[in-house]
Amino acid sequence: MKNKKMLYVLLPATIAVWATIIIRVYGTLHPDDVPANIKRAADVTPVAQDNDKDTFSIVNNYRDPFGERPVAQRHATSESAIGKVIKNITPEPAKKENTWPSIHYSGMIKNQKSNRQLAMLEINGSQRAMKSGDVSDNVKVCRIFKDSIEVMYEKQKRFFKK
Repeated sequence: MKNKKMLYVLLPATIAVWATIIIRVYGTLHPDDVPANIKRAADVTPVAQDNDKDTFSIVNNYRDPFGERPVAQRHATSESAIGKVIKNITPEPAKKENTWPSIHYSGMIKNQKSNRQLAMLEINGSQRAMKSGDVSDNVKVCRIFKDSIEVMYEKQKRFFKK
């Protein structure tokens, strides 16, 4: 009795799925049979575009959220003050940008007897096998995991995934 109930449910569902497939295949093979009120993308002609520039103006006479004056007045008075302050400030020395070498983590090798882990790294194109604490090209291996590695370069730490 249980199988007959499932037959009544699954048979119409199967017929609906196959009907959808057949309609789509037929529509793809015979595109000329499309009703006249439906336009295809190939039948639509592109609209000519005007090359006129769009002009606009910005009106900034709204209230300043941090002060009492309108924004236009604040900018007019503060520009001269900013110019005076900039002249008195000495430029700071440019900070040295920390550029990391190219590091690619290939995987981990684990010794079954001693339980020591070696990480296979490619640093600036050269292959290296390193354990935790090893340093090569100022790159120190901090921790080794199966899917990632923690590396320190010039007091900055990063994780690299396989």
